[in-house]
Amino acid sequence: GLDVVGDGVTERDVADLAREAKASLANGVDEIVHCFPLRYALDDHKGIQDPKGMVGNHLAADFNAVTAPINQLRNLANCLSRCHLNLVDVVLSHHAAALGCLEQDELELGVMLIEIGGGSTNFAIYHEGRN
Repeated sequence: GLDVVGDGVTERDVADLAREAKASLANGVDEIVHCFPLRYALDDHKGIQDPKGMVGNHLAADFNAVTAPINQLRNLANCLSRCHLNLVDVVLSHHAAALGCLEQDELELGVMLIEIGGGSTNFAIYHEGRN
């Protein structure tokens, strides 16, 4: 958790909490690909979707983290480099598909995204804007 200073929770407080969560997951073997906040808690109030602007003393959150082995990501980057391509970022495929084809109100209302590919089919469930 994070102690909140000032008149209310700021964007910086939320970002600091996410950095703290990522730091707690660091193990030197896996890289964090995504770290999504599921819900926040401010003092005794739990289940908050967006705490920015709320007044309290202690901010905490539950996060959904996706990790990948660092060595596998490096091998992928090396392979792409040999093909004269640069790896800029790694994105979970269903998250990228959701960003490309879903509207924010669909994410907030709840939706199941089914991604049908040539060799595999993936699905993701979004509820209250969260994956």
